[in-house]
Amino acid sequence: MRSPFRTAKRLLQAIRLRERVMTARTRLSLELQKSVRLERTTNGGGQDLILSAFDADRVAAKNPIASVRIIDHKRRPIPDEPQLPRQLLSPLDRLQTEVAAYQLLSPAAVCPGIICYENHFIASHWIQGQRLSDSLRTRSDSLWEYLPACLRAIRCMHNHNIVHMDLNCGNFLIPWPMDENSATESSGAVIIDFEFAPAPELQSPQQRGFDYLRFAHSLLKPRRGLEAVVKNPGHFVSLFEEAVSGLSVSVEGLPEYCYLRLKEFPMITTGLRRVLTTP
Repeated sequence: MRSPFRTAKRLLQAIRLRERVMTARTRLSLELQKSVRLERTTNGGGQDLILSAFDADRVAAKNPIASVRIIDHKRRPIPDEPQLPRQLLSPLDRLQTEVAAYQLLSPAAVCPGIICYENHFIASHWIQGQRLSDSLRTRSDSLWEYLPACLRAIRCMHNHNIVHMDLNCGNFLIPWPMDENSATESSGAVIIDFEFAPAPELQSPQQRGFDYLRFAHSLLKPRRGLEAVVKNPGHFVSLFEEAVSGLSVSVEGLPEYCYLRLKEFPMITTGLRRVLTTP
């Protein structure tokens, strides 16, 4: 059950940001050449307000046509897990980082395509699908169906010299087959929500290694991929090994805290330490 306190906070945030919401709606309507209405989503958005855009002339329309992130410049939360080698980006840096990532990666269908943006919002094409976390919560063994696509998306991201630093199951979208309401076609996984930067002391191979390690850590949560992984840990490690083949990655020197959940599974920990440190 969703927390009433969290729901109330999101509602108050929407009220406080209503002028920015109106600006985003006006700009998006101009770009799409149609009137749009914006509705709050039930999913999280990190520090920001996430809205779904619908065609306002189609009252019965159920499928959104765009996703809108309203940057909240006033929220300064303390990041979860401060032991991790990463930094929470400032609101403006968060927007600029996401815009840059989407522009570079959307042609490869690894990120949503941008429709428009200003200094307090970004609007992107709607990805018709669901978060990886929701897919795994419904059926853990669907991990083997989606994991290769997620790992390909990470590799593509790294090949463009971009790192994420918060690759959890909620930051992957698994698209459904393209329909008339989806403007971005993808046959794999889509990465969203770029809110962190690597700690200054982290070298590029370590940044990439952290991304893979963080993703593996998230997959081993109960009601995610845990049940499937423990049945075939060797296959799990081998998929990561295949994903990083030919790349420069390293997990050497990363804090032991990065292995907090992995330590329950010595075979997986040993395997990932081996395959995520390439020559």
